[in-house]
Amino acid sequence: MERLPRGRRMFLHPAVTVRIHVPSPERRRVYAAVFQQGDPLGRDARARLQDEGAQLPEGFRLHVELVDDLDRPYEIVYEEAAAAAHRQAARITLQVLEGSAAQTEYEFSRERINIGRLAEIR
Repeated sequence: MERLPRGRRMFLHPAVTVRIHVPSPERRRVYAAVFQQGDPLGRDARARLQDEGAQLPEGFRLHVELVDDLDRPYEIVYEEAAAAAHRQAARITLQVLEGSAAQTEYEFSRERINIGRLAEIR
């Protein structure tokens, strides 16, 4: 947080992404219900920052990504104001309707999304 004149404080990041590792495909729906439905982390983060007396940037957003390729339980990515002005990430959900896959539903939110037939890009 940045200190402003007259004792005010400002949270400088217009967007925060919390990436949460999902240990198995079976747990994805539970994690989505806990961490994504109703924006519980965003609501709690806003409340905590406001309790600390911090002003939030206009349009502040907290996005939660559920990922299976993280080597730790979670990761927090703070977006800089300049990057937010230039970037507009797509957010899509893909459902497997026919055939088989490791998961029945995939969520993506990135600038570039590569879709192929294999789980990993080689």
